Amino acid sequence: MAIAGITQDEDLALIADLLDIRVENHYPALEMPPPARLEMTQEVLLRYFKGLSHQAPVSHIDQAPDAKSITAGKMLLLFEDLHWIDPSSLELLDKLLEHLHVSPTMILMTSRPEFQHDFMPDARVIQITLSRLDQNASREMVVNLYHAITLSDTDVEQILNKTDGIPLYIEEMTYMVR
Repeated sequence: MAIAGITQDEDLALIADLLDIRVENHYPALEMPPPARLEMTQEVLLRYFKGLSHQAPVSHIDQAPDAKSITAGKMLLLFEDLHWIDPSSLELLDKLLEHLHVSPTMILMTSRPEFQHDFMPDARVIQITLSRLDQNASREMVVNLYHAITLSDTDVEQILNKTDGIPLYIEEMTYMVR
């Protein structure tokens, strides 16, 4: 947290609470209504990610300079399965896009096709749709995953029928057959 400039006890208490880390008597008790806690937690997280986006890479935490002297680095944030995101997290993601779009940060998000959300227009959001693999590509994937052992045509067909062209399922089902 310190490398991103998050050092205040109140901020650390909010993050500890968010992560369900017990810190009795280490940080001040935060008595506030849930909406205020949510707003403050989101603010701390925004500052955290903004702080990270301005840091230079270091090989060991002991070598890290203090947050005020850190120079800009590059950062990748990955958010998977947005189709399961809760409203508060989606609100935070929108705020991240708003605040980080001018920093050297790439935010990669994955979701199922049914997830629809209007991200801010100037956030430079590019949507790339990854379709299911066709039968030939699926078959090639099974063969390449199973290159050392010969599968019967029946086994290959069962894998293809059960995985519906989804690469993760093809890989996992093929490994299960091994």
